[in-house]
Order: sequence, then C-alpha cells, then structure tokens
Amino acid sequence: MGTLLALAGTVSEGDDTRSIYSANIRLPAATQMAFFGLGIAFVVIFGVLAI
Repeated sequence: MGTLLALAGTVSEGDDTRSIYSANIRLPAATQMAFFGLGIAFVVIFGVLAI
C-alpha cells in the first residue's frame, strides 16, 4: 500500500526530474518484498511442521 501511494505521489507531480527509482519508492518496495519473502518462508516452515 505504501509503495502504491509513493508511486502515485511521485507520478502525479509534473516535475521531469522525478523518477520511479527514487528512494521514496525503492525503500517501501524493498520492505514489501522482504515481508512477502518472510511470509512465504513462514508458510513453508509451518506447513512442514504440521505434517
């Protein structure tokens, strides 16, 4: 959600120097990917433990 808000805020500004690769977008996106990976790892771990 934070990544989408950052993208919308950056794209809505008419300034040509703004980039989708700026830190205010990369950091929330990286955090989102890290939490997704952690969630997948927990699903696998708890799935193996349930067997």
